[in-house]
Amino acid sequence: MKELKTRFQKYVDSGSIASRAVESVWRYLLLLVPALFLAALCAGCGQGNALSRRVYWTDVLNHKIQRADVNCLRGPGANACIETVLDTLSVVPAETGHPGAKSPNSVVVDSDGGWIYWSEFWTGIHRTTLDGQSTQTIVPTPRMPIHNSWFPPVYLPGLDRDTPELLRADIQGIDIDPVNKRLYFGPDHPFESPLGSKYLNPNSDLPFAGARIWSSNLDGSLRVKLLSNSVDGFPGSLGLDLTNRKMYWGSPTSGGYPHANRLMRADLSGTDMETFLLLDGSEGRPWLDPRDVAVDEAAGRVYFTSAYTNSIWRVKADGTDLRQLLRRLDTPQNIVLDVADGKMYFAEVSHNVPHGTQPRGGAVSRANLNGSGYERLVTGSSFPAGTFTADFPFAPNGIALVPR
Repeated sequence: MKELKTRFQKYVDSGSIASRAVESVWRYLLLLVPALFLAALCAGCGQGNALSRRVYWTDVLNHKIQRADVNCLRGPGANACIETVLDTLSVVPAETGHPGAKSPNSVVVDSDGGWIYWSEFWTGIHRTTLDGQSTQTIVPTPRMPIHNSWFPPVYLPGLDRDTPELLRADIQGIDIDPVNKRLYFGPDHPFESPLGSKYLNPNSDLPFAGARIWSSNLDGSLRVKLLSNSVDGFPGSLGLDLTNRKMYWGSPTSGGYPHANRLMRADLSGTDMETFLLLDGSEGRPWLDPRDVAVDEAAGRVYFTSAYTNSIWRVKADGTDLRQLLRRLDTPQNIVLDVADGKMYFAEVSHNVPHGTQPRGGAVSRANLNGSGYERLVTGSSFPAGTFTADFPFAPNGIALVPR
């Protein structure tokens, strides 16, 4: 800037410009240059403020936690935007009789604290530094022998053999209360949890009751059991409404554990558990299996994914105005809201696809909060050729969004 002013003054001194105009023109330049700089800096601000967003996701079949800048993903050369933060098998490697941390599930990012928190089907809750260089297992789920009364060995999904041990906790949901520095996680699987449950008998006497939801300090200490028997079968994921001190979670049906679909709600203390929505197809209600939940606290709206129906829905917090926002997706799982930009981001894991359609494969996707403007930001084709196979395709499951 100083050099520019010197050259400008020499030009004036040569007599090419009336000296009286010097100061006014110079003041104009002083205003113009910063304005041009700010305009360049804000290029893309009209695209959902994408410059200030970074999306994280877990790949449940390829044991990865990955991330990318949203604005970069929407430009040319999107494959260069993707960064692998962690190979989760490096945390708990596979060994004889145990698959290791091969299936990262939900993810939430505490950017102020510098941690990525993630749940894993087989090994519990972990947290990893933002650079991926250090990981702590803060809620371990060790092997637990199956009691003789349960008629071991038994078959657990994800293994190719029967086992005499409970190995798979299936802790689905994980979320953070950043103000009170508390971590919420669960439900765990009522039938397979090393945290304690009788196989195929979730409503048995304590301490065998499973389907638990917990809270703890952010390092996993001072763990408090908030609920038991919070789902009827396979667990859905967890979403918090910190304004109204509520938590929501899904109790979806599954092939192995058929029951009525329910979207559940309770106070953050674990009291007043209730069926928020019965979604069993009876009496004019839709048949939906609620998987993950996200809450727009200011608007009083609850968003949830339905995997079997390949759709995303929204309902008011008083249980009214249930409406479908998106359909014909590829098995939507976790969902996160960017209320400030009017967007929702979600993972499509592509385990089952709409009847009569060709699968498009897994995707990290987004849309407007009203369901319009659907975009697939990351797909299998975003990676180098040969990254995936037919048996292990791109399979994003958890998703998180943080300011850049």
